[in-house]
Amino acid sequence: MSVTARLDRLPLSNFHLKIVVVAGLAWMFGAASFTMVSFVFPVIVGAWALSPEDVGIIGTLQSVGMLVGSILVGLVADRVGRKGLLQIVFLTFAIANGASGLAVDVPSLAALRFVVGFGLGGMFPVGSTLVSELSPSKHRGMMMVGLDSFWAWGSIAVSLGAYLLIPTLGWQVSFLITGLAALYVLVLNRALVESPRHLITKGRGEEAEALVRRVEAVYYRDDLPPAAAHEPGAGTTYANVGLGSLLRPPLLKRTICVWTANFAVVYTYFGLFIWLPTLLVSAGYGLAQSFIFVLIINLGQVPGYLMTAYLVDRAGRKLMLVLGFLLYGIVAYQFGRASGEAEIILWGLLISFLNSAVFATVYAYTPELYPTWARATGTGAAVALGRIGAIIAPIVIARILGAWSMDYTLVFVVIAALLIYTSLTVLLLGEETKGRSLEKIAG
Repeated sequence: MSVTARLDRLPLSNFHLKIVVVAGLAWMFGAASFTMVSFVFPVIVGAWALSPEDVGIIGTLQSVGMLVGSILVGLVADRVGRKGLLQIVFLTFAIANGASGLAVDVPSLAALRFVVGFGLGGMFPVGSTLVSELSPSKHRGMMMVGLDSFWAWGSIAVSLGAYLLIPTLGWQVSFLITGLAALYVLVLNRALVESPRHLITKGRGEEAEALVRRVEAVYYRDDLPPAAAHEPGAGTTYANVGLGSLLRPPLLKRTICVWTANFAVVYTYFGLFIWLPTLLVSAGYGLAQSFIFVLIINLGQVPGYLMTAYLVDRAGRKLMLVLGFLLYGIVAYQFGRASGEAEIILWGLLISFLNSAVFATVYAYTPELYPTWARATGTGAAVALGRIGAIIAPIVIARILGAWSMDYTLVFVVIAALLIYTSLTVLLLGEETKGRSLEKIAG
């Protein structure tokens, strides 16, 4: 029986729950590290006399770090494995985020945010690849959405923390507190396992067999369907992959699809959420009030993730992305036209709901489309394209705000157009993956 087929037939169990929760908490700490700087911006804009361009530089360098980290770490992960590398990149961003509280000017803060970005950029392809490869095919979508849902809890926690801490203790202390997350690397080391699928592609079949046997010894049931004797890719050793293989058939069409989706969803996230406190302050709301608005709006992510977890293995990834991006574009346009507290909260909650649904589906979909020997590389490259969106977003938004006297209406028009275009791209180039083993998807 092939190891991969036996992984796919396992019932959902505490083993899978532990993998999602342990990796998910790393996601949550990542969200807190990533988002904290957006709550600091309104404070240091006045304290450091920053221009919109200065804020854009800090945000851009964080995104450049994510771009570099996602590509380099993705390439390395397909060579050396997932578990150990995940610990290294987690420790990198957690320490750098805490050290951000020691920054004294734009260059020092920007440099530290670059390191934070590098670690976060590396965590996404490695962590999502590991969870995807350990998930049974029938429940892979739900597990991946479950993983990504921890980002919402991190965003909510940091929104509340910023509201409580920044006005009283200052932004420096807030950064230093989030840096304590570095201790969580001890849990990652103890609780996670290496991917058996990766071990197989590196000719380490005996290690993969031993790992799967340990899981089966606890969670195997007599009524499980028989596993196939062999699946494509099992037991085969592959040469190291390069980025060029992603841009040739049979992976080219898949690459264009997920690159577009990742670019759009990350550009939108930066355009809406990272700038949201600053945009609300520029619209005339006080600092504390803008933080409350962001906290309430972030709550919309929770039902978005719950809905996606329920539907992603039923309706499928492609349908959810096509409809999700389309609706997201319409709602983003309406949010840009909102005036008054009630409209801002209403459209903001819908934005948050759809953002979490689309984001989670994209992150579940991306690693599925690549074979094991190129999965971390392919996912890392897609994440890197997303980072290009993140790099462009602060620059574009800063220029729009500068040219339009801080009127943010056009910001949301651009975002809406991008989202609707992405919906059409997935409709034309995307393929369905629900219920299929990773080996069958790979062909």
